[in-house]
Amino acid sequence: MKITKITAVLAVIILCVGCLCSCKKTGSNGKFYPYNLSNYVSLGNYKLADYTPQSVSVTDADVDSAIKKKLKEYGLSTTQEKTDSIVLGDSAVID
Repeated sequence: MKITKITAVLAVIILCVGCLCSCKKTGSNGKFYPYNLSNYVSLGNYKLADYTPQSVSVTDADVDSAIKKKLKEYGLSTTQEKTDSIVLGDSAVID
């Protein structure tokens, strides 16, 4: 019990010291790095960019056709009703 408390206190102390040591001083530009990024990067003027929202509608038929397309793409077999007997190599689902 005593060892657990000592271990917990040491863990808290180590975490506090780690947090305090990881704080960096800021450079002359007020950032954590000593150079000015505007010398290396230039951004475009995106405030004047036009945006036209588009409405998209999806019907049940669209969803069904997409599902059928994916089933065909991944090679999943389709079920067929048969009235004849099952032979070796056939697979059957009996409900």
